[in-house]
Amino acid sequence: MIRGLKLREKLNNSQQLVETTTVENLTKDIKWLFEQVSKTNHYRADNYLLDNYATSYTLCYTTTYLNGEPVLGSCAWNRPFYKGMIRICTRYCINLGFRHVNFGQGTDGFRLDVVDHIDQQVDFTKKLGFNYHFISREDKNKTGKTTKRLTKDINNYSKYFWKCSENRKLVCPDPDAPSCWQFIIYNNKEIE
Repeated sequence: MIRGLKLREKLNNSQQLVETTTVENLTKDIKWLFEQVSKTNHYRADNYLLDNYATSYTLCYTTTYLNGEPVLGSCAWNRPFYKGMIRICTRYCINLGFRHVNFGQGTDGFRLDVVDHIDQQVDFTKKLGFNYHFISREDKNKTGKTTKRLTKDINNYSKYFWKCSENRKLVCPDPDAPSCWQFIIYNNKEIE
């Protein structure tokens, strides 16, 4: 288990304890969190079903807690399609009751909870022998402007250095599905 205790945020006029942990096995808390998101009308809610397909690729699960309640979750995947690169911070989800809560922010307003998930999942998978990681995201901007800005923000807080692809990359096996082509934020391995 990798545990981080970085953030103590003043939320709702009282001190709230924010803690992020990364573990190898599916926990009831992250299962519950993903189930809540899968039952909504959230864009691609069906992506949040932690069925055998999803869990068979998962190397670790990360959960952020606010005063012991699971509020954020994500996974690190090792799919054969990724050819040795680990997709981190995938299926990032938020307990819908906490959509508008920032669990810690840098001076520029960037959400530090995202970096907790990224850094912990890289730490965890590096111990398993994996050195190449990426984060993918759909970007409505044709040039990937939003993803490039996100890469810069992540680099301001992450202990790892990240680069952004110049073009969309195929991140799932169906090249005919537009959603399978995304900009990626990656480390170590040159992909261009």
